[in-house]
Amino acid sequence: IATGACLQAWSGKWLIERFLKTNARTLEQEHSAATFLSLGGLIACLISSSCGTSVLHFSGLLNGSDTVFAWWIWYLGDALGTLTITPLLLFLLDPDKQQIERGKRLAPPNLLLFLLIGLSFFGAGHWQEAEMEKQLETDGAAIAKLIDNRLLAHREVLASLRRFLEVTPDLSFSQFERFTASTLLDNSDIFALSFNSDVRQSQRMSFERAMSEQTRLPGYQITERNKDNKLVRASEREQYVAVSYIAPLQSNLSALGFDLNSEPLRKKTLELARLSGKLVITPPIQLVQEKQNRIGILAIEPTLHDLQQSGFAVAVIKVDQMIELAIQGKLPSGLKLEIHDKDTVDRSMQLFSSPPEAGGDYVKMPWIKTLEVGNRNWEIHLYGSPLYAQEHRHWIVWLIGLIGLLFVSVLQTLILGLSGRSAIIQRQVDAQMEETRQAALNLEKANRLLNEA
Repeated sequence: IATGACLQAWSGKWLIERFLKTNARTLEQEHSAATFLSLGGLIACLISSSCGTSVLHFSGLLNGSDTVFAWWIWYLGDALGTLTITPLLLFLLDPDKQQIERGKRLAPPNLLLFLLIGLSFFGAGHWQEAEMEKQLETDGAAIAKLIDNRLLAHREVLASLRRFLEVTPDLSFSQFERFTASTLLDNSDIFALSFNSDVRQSQRMSFERAMSEQTRLPGYQITERNKDNKLVRASEREQYVAVSYIAPLQSNLSALGFDLNSEPLRKKTLELARLSGKLVITPPIQLVQEKQNRIGILAIEPTLHDLQQSGFAVAVIKVDQMIELAIQGKLPSGLKLEIHDKDTVDRSMQLFSSPPEAGGDYVKMPWIKTLEVGNRNWEIHLYGSPLYAQEHRHWIVWLIGLIGLLFVSVLQTLILGLSGRSAIIQRQVDAQMEETRQAALNLEKANRLLNEA
């Protein structure tokens, strides 16, 4: 980078001396000013920006269109600085008093021009940032809508299951499987649909025998997890909420008979559903029937038989798969999506996180939206990366730079030409005044000699 800067300065000097020669310091005509600015500014400044961005690109610090944009900004900075400041310094550092005075007269308009350029680029950058935030908000709102639509579909599925359970009090396990088969086929993110019965301690033995007959699985029993996280027969308690029917059965055998009241988080959610009589959602949980480390949620609705609480309709939802199905590849490149349960204390139980893309140093201040999911509040976070900024960089930023460069080049040429003409006229006036002064002196001398004669 330093070599490129030195080479640029040397090249500008060589080009100006090669083509302008004696006119390199005076710049009193538009032609010489335009040549000076073109050779020393517009052409020479290609060197430093090209060297610098090439080094950064091959070092892996810049890539793709970001390299081109960095080159353009680098070139603009060098060229605009050279066009506005170099002529001014050239005059102010000249030993000729007339050139120094010319530099003093040029200083205010040149500095004003430099300030206007800076303000225009600051405004363009601020506008570009606002447009990027607006685009991120648009993309975020679209993603949030897709997720909300998916959740709405699941609410309808659970409501349908609840109504079916309420109107079919003598439900058999085969009927339950047939009813849920098409729903599970169409919604791969629903890991299971179940009916969890309210069972009192006095009913436990008869309930377990009845469920063994219904499921044709001898040894059905109400279970819980011990300290080693293994399923064991549930200890005695006043009331159980046991998984009675669950589909698909084969992949959920371990959950059959599991008592939701045995786990504090699930128990608290059940109590909330019982009191509200509405849909409730659990915080993020580790699924009982999942062998892999997968976060899920339970969507729970209470069911009634003869106006009495009979149990709960439950949908076991794999959140990661649900989000992937909801967005279906519609997450714009360069964005990272994260979803948190705002109401949970354990932040490690993150609901969803999209895989980071290569070269993505994501912004620290994301776009955030809160989504109401039953009784829970989910926070959607969208983080933009440099790739996202590249793909949504507006063409007007490039145009402002180009217009600014052309404007400064033309205006500086005119300013130098006008000030140069003024300097030429001033020299002519000074020369005429000097001739007049010399003539007056000569006349005075002649008169004095005549008087003496």
